[in-house]
Amino acid sequence: MAASYASKAEVLALAPELPDNAVLTLIVDTITQQLIDLDEWGDDAKEGHRTLAAHYGTIILNPSGVSGPVTARKIDKIGENYASGGVVDAELGLTVYGRMHVALRSMLSNLVTQSAGNEPPGFSLPDERIL
Repeated sequence: MAASYASKAEVLALAPELPDNAVLTLIVDTITQQLIDLDEWGDDAKEGHRTLAAHYGTIILNPSGVSGPVTARKIDKIGENYASGGVVDAELGLTVYGRMHVALRSMLSNLVTQSAGNEPPGFSLPDERIL
């Protein structure tokens, strides 16, 4: 399967709360395509583009959908705090679609590292046999 970008319809299927307008078309067809390298993303390019376009569409067109991960909750006088989840890119952590994109990018990064032969060496016994 050849790497390709997502269509606006595919972005709207992921994020139906976004308006189907000219601004979303610009986000999908221009802005976010420049941020996804088809060669680097390969078969995952469409999904990476779809999540990134939904992320930027949410920030620009649906600001009420912008929220970070839950870091605290309080009921009456009892409260608790949570770690923020370690989102590497704070801006992508603002929407659920951005967090999905970070997860995809992380998965892709792990696959690239493994395919480059950088996986940890096998455990070897004292007589040099590798398990």
